[in-house]
Amino acid sequence: MDLQTEQPVTLETGKINSFIEVAKLGKTQWWRFLLSLVIIFIGWQIIGGIPYGFYFLAGGSNQLVNYIVLSFSFVCFLFITLAVTRWIHQRPVLSLFTSGDKISWRLILLSGSMWVGISLIITLIDHLMHPGVYQINFDPGLWLPFALFAIILTPIQTTSEEVFFRGYLLQAFGIITNKKWILILLSGVLFAIPHFLNPEMQSGFWILAAFYFGFGVLLAWLTIRSNSLELALGIHAANNLFTVLIANYENSAVASPSIFIATTLEPVFNLVSFIIGAIAYWLIFRWIKVI
Repeated sequence: MDLQTEQPVTLETGKINSFIEVAKLGKTQWWRFLLSLVIIFIGWQIIGGIPYGFYFLAGGSNQLVNYIVLSFSFVCFLFITLAVTRWIHQRPVLSLFTSGDKISWRLILLSGSMWVGISLIITLIDHLMHPGVYQINFDPGLWLPFALFAIILTPIQTTSEEVFFRGYLLQAFGIITNKKWILILLSGVLFAIPHFLNPEMQSGFWILAAFYFGFGVLLAWLTIRSNSLELALGIHAANNLFTVLIANYENSAVASPSIFIATTLEPVFNLVSFIIGAIAYWLIFRWIKVI
């Protein structure tokens, strides 16, 4: 099976009409995708996991060090995804981020700021509905150094996931089908699966699986709708930064000295509030004519 188009497609020709068509800019034979996925997996899970593996075996328990060595795998994840796109598929790495000529940092910041605002409101409602769940956990001596690293490493982590799931994979499957909802739903499934081993899944597997699926669907829909990753990059980074720095929960996959800590995770509230938050986000951005 050869997915290579008969004639090269370039942005200059005007044939690229959407973000999911951008993969046609490069080499698209099936073996290139297979080879790239193998390399990405080795780099992300094996090479990237070496520091964390050594730290774990050594019995390390420092939250900041644990966070740094865990984040190393995502640095590898991002770098290798960009590298295989450039050298194996022979297309610009910018094409993983946008079908345009440059990345809009304004949109990333606007999207992230909006999601932080929505998250603050949801957390306040959660606190009012479930009194006593949130406990003050703020320790400046722990929080400040953690925040300095988190502001850098968390966006790298979320960008690596967006570039792979909403960039590389979405565009790869876009060569096979241009049915947008099939691509969106598939992206949701592929994004949810790696989270199934997270410790919070013990609080309610199917409901939390639906949450991760919904989060992936939202980000894929925004990516296809806006023809770029900017909105998804902003939401994902803001969501994870809010969790590790503002309101985390016990037994989280990423332990952190957040300002508040939730003693329990309410799966149903988590899913329902996400859906309402996603609708609010869409309505606001529709009102200001961004999407």
